[in-house]
Amino acid sequence: MTIRQKLLPYGPEWPLRMTKLLFLDLETTGLRPDRRGGIEEIALLDKDAPVLSWVAPDATTYPSRTLLDTVLQALDGHVVVGHNVSFDLHHLTHEANRLGLPGPTLCAIDTLGLARQLQVPVDDYSLGTLLRLFGKLPKAPLHTARVDAAATRDLFWQLVAYGNLTTLSDAGAQPVHWVSS
Repeated sequence: MTIRQKLLPYGPEWPLRMTKLLFLDLETTGLRPDRRGGIEEIALLDKDAPVLSWVAPDATTYPSRTLLDTVLQALDGHVVVGHNVSFDLHHLTHEANRLGLPGPTLCAIDTLGLARQLQVPVDDYSLGTLLRLFGKLPKAPLHTARVDAAATRDLFWQLVAYGNLTTLSDAGAQPVHWVSS
């Protein structure tokens, strides 16, 4: 499926401001879920408020089937925005497959890729560097799922304004193809 094809109930020219957006961030214990890189924090925020926030009680606890099913159901039918969102979706896919859960139907916008596409003038495209450029550093330190999801939401709207983006296509929304392992 290409961006010119149907994106959920929206089309590629659907206005960003009318889109059901969810801002996602995960914190993990490693870079690869197939090498014990488990999920230790999950945060989902909509345009205004938290939808879900979970922090593992210890390093050996992974999201339960019930929690992960709740996350996947929340994502279903939405456009998910994240900074390096493919990393987070890779970890979610791995855990969902491990637990035998079906993947949701969703599209994604990656603020990392969007900042590169817009050629934002920074030395690196880390979340902190981009937020600093736009004067939007959060009050709490980055690298917790809830703070990073909120920071990604702020960054997304800054990039929308910076690039004068109005549609899903402008923002680089892409369908997510859930792959079973």
